[in-house]
Amino acid sequence: MNFDQVSSLIQLLTFAALAIWAVRSAMRRSLVWLYWLIFGAFTCFVLGNAFWILHISIAGDWPSGFSCADLSYIGFYCFLLSAQTGIIHGWTSGQRQAAEETRSLALIAPAVVILFHAVYYFVAGGLFSNIVYGAVLSVFSYYTCWAFLAGLRARVMFPLFSFHAVIIVALVLALLVFLVSSFGWDNVYYALSFAGMIVLCTLPRFTKDVTA
Repeated sequence: MNFDQVSSLIQLLTFAALAIWAVRSAMRRSLVWLYWLIFGAFTCFVLGNAFWILHISIAGDWPSGFSCADLSYIGFYCFLLSAQTGIIHGWTSGQRQAAEETRSLALIAPAVVILFHAVYYFVAGGLFSNIVYGAVLSVFSYYTCWAFLAGLRARVMFPLFSFHAVIIVALVLALLVFLVSSFGWDNVYYALSFAGMIVLCTLPRFTKDVTA
């Protein structure tokens, strides 16, 4: 088993543990829908890594082009997006007022994501995967950035601000992972992947604040 397989296996086991946490929390806490959506996100990530490990074991290399792993990773973002929008719909009137003042500014995030994928396409190719990831991550980054900026505008650390802050850091790390993979910087790739995993491991702490 090479280092890439070991790295993917560690992430698989970590996110499997987070998925189990989400299920157990759904049975004991309020906002059950939020935990089930987070469970769906972590489960998608586990499935993506499982495919990744199997492909490397059988073919001896990373999947080329758009693969089943990519479908699972996109599912991860879609489930988290659903969780985010659900939290946003539950904002109080004061939070909504702060959010409306930052809504236009949040458009910076999808613009950066689109620019990133345009650059990534010219560096590494893959038109279809860049269009799909670019579309999903543009919407995902918009809602993440919107909630983050709303928290800053309100000048209070209300729970959703911390929740979205964790996700926005994980998103930035994920984009960097995309970029360094095209240059073959394996050590940086693994370091950023583990950093993203560690950041998402803090999500249970802030999810408890959202549902308190």
